[in-house]
Amino acid sequence: MMKKIILHGATNCGSSNFGDFLYGVAVYNYIKENYKDIEVGFYNPSEYFIKYIGDCKISLSKSDMLIYIPGGYFGQSHKSRFIDNAIQFVRFMPVGIKAIFKSIKIGVIGIGAGPIISPFLKYPIKMIGNKAEMISTRDNESYNALKSLGLDNILELSDLILALNIHNLSDTTDQVVDICKKCEGRKLLFVHYNHSLLARDIFARQLDTFVEENPEYQLVVGSDCLLSYDDEYYIEFSKRVKKNCIQFNYDSPFELIALLERVDAVLTCKLHVGVVATMLNKPVVCFAEHPEKTKRYYRQINQPDRCVSLYDTSEEEMLSILKDKIFEKSFVPDEEIDKAKRNFDVLNELINKK
Repeated sequence: MMKKIILHGATNCGSSNFGDFLYGVAVYNYIKENYKDIEVGFYNPSEYFIKYIGDCKISLSKSDMLIYIPGGYFGQSHKSRFIDNAIQFVRFMPVGIKAIFKSIKIGVIGIGAGPIISPFLKYPIKMIGNKAEMISTRDNESYNALKSLGLDNILELSDLILALNIHNLSDTTDQVVDICKKCEGRKLLFVHYNHSLLARDIFARQLDTFVEENPEYQLVVGSDCLLSYDDEYYIEFSKRVKKNCIQFNYDSPFELIALLERVDAVLTCKLHVGVVATMLNKPVVCFAEHPEKTKRYYRQINQPDRCVSLYDTSEEEMLSILKDKIFEKSFVPDEEIDKAKRNFDVLNELINKK
């Protein structure tokens, strides 16, 4: 039986991202709760992870297995540049390469992959994948991207977050209660442009029209990670939308879940705010900043019309989608939830493999 397992994903380099935290805490807690004799931790976790999980850093050299946890980092971002791919390599690949040279076992669960064109990513992903004892992916496109590199021992599953009891992670804070009070009975529309200036400005134009026609909606604006310029973006958004807005100041991922439980609809440009909102059966519209990976999810849950590219869609079409889908509840098929849960079967098999 293994004694130490080290986890790695989008958990380093100052990460405070909502979705990446949920991935990390899900795998970490599962191992802690089900394997009492195994020490588990992260490779260079951010201060944010340490704040909400505790002292969770362990050494690679003293570990028996490296597990790459879910995330979309086995691939390139939208129209990635040379520098983007180089940063992606530095952040995710060296720990796997070190594990290979130290003869440390490797497993990969719930990974998002592709496109994989840059040599900075193609060759190390293939190298790590060839040494991995098992790999599970979160969608068909990721499965095909890894198969195209000649990798075997891959299971096509679903997004691990779908396997969570999301209500058990909710934390209703004073901020959430105050926001609900300020809404004064109006419907709450959560607006999530995050760090994207393009999304902020497009959302402002869309919502200025939408709220004029639907005054029963109150706009609540928030991020899903810590941003130094969050207040600045919010002030400019409020000016452009010309409507009374309420700001949600992101800090705790558990608090954001509590807010999403209470909203009536969500407009986002990112993946995992939308994923959690669909788990809660909220109406969701996504104008995707990372369309390659985000559109996959909505196809997977049989609701592709909820998500279009932020870059290749006219604002007229966006407004039409917003008006059509923001009143219609979303859902996640049971089949996808069952596939998501099988990621934990893969994790168990990796841990118990001799």
